[in-house]
Amino acid sequence: MCSLAPVLHYHAVNEPVCMYNPGSSERAELDSVLKRYNSEVQDVPVVVGDEEIRSGEAVLQPKVFSLE
Repeated sequence: MCSLAPVLHYHAVNEPVCMYNPGSSERAELDSVLKRYNSEVQDVPVVVGDEEIRSGEAVLQPKVFSLE
């Protein structure tokens, strides 16, 4: 028969929730990472089956989270 003792004594700890308020260190770090991300061109191949097809032409990719 199994015991529930390990389950009863388990205490889950979640990571902290950041509010990203203007002027906060979390917001500054997020803005910095997004600025770097937006300045880079991602290499995204077309994948057909197991084959990756690359055109050799690098273009900016639209951001799915962009409101522009």
